[in-house]
Amino acid sequence: PEQHVIACVTDNASAVSMAVSNQFGDPLRCAARTASKTRQLLIAVKREMRARNLSSYFQACRKRQLNGVASPFWLDWALAEPSSFLTPEVLHHFFKMFWDHDRKWCSRMLGADELDFRF
Repeated sequence: PEQHVIACVTDNASAVSMAVSNQFGDPLRCAARTASKTRQLLIAVKREMRARNLSSYFQACRKRQLNGVASPFWLDWALAEPSSFLTPEVLHHFFKMFWDHDRKWCSRMLGADELDFRF
């Protein structure tokens, strides 16, 4: 959750890439979530906002997978890129790496029955 707050994205979006929740398992890699892309999205929200209505502001942000932070603290930092300084949660990363890659490879090599027998 902290990564999403820092990257200024909603819970269903990646903090380090432009992927949304329905793309998380895709084999194709999404573009990195850069400071310039976040800045462009925030500018687009501000252009869309004609009225000073907070509810419509949050709706415009959600449409772009932004969490509503108008001015991220890191936006003016030189070389600040969320995709570079935010790292995956270690336990989740290693579990997903094992489950999505190593276990599937072992299952293909040994067969599901043999793998089940051994473990």
